[in-house]
Amino acid sequence: MGRTGGEWSTSHQSTIRRELGLTGLPHTHHAGEDAAELAQVFDAVRRGRVSPAGEA
Repeated sequence: MGRTGGEWSTSHQSTIRRELGLTGLPHTHHAGEDAAELAQVFDAVRRGRVSPAGEA
């Protein structure tokens, strides 16, 4: 939210992954694999590969 100026309602992991183009990451519900997936999402956000809110 702070990185993009987005609203709380748009901060779902699925929305963030889609906006980052990370749709190919598996979500297996296995703790270790899901942690690795989330680390990739946070790394992409940290590196600034996020579109501003409302932009595609």
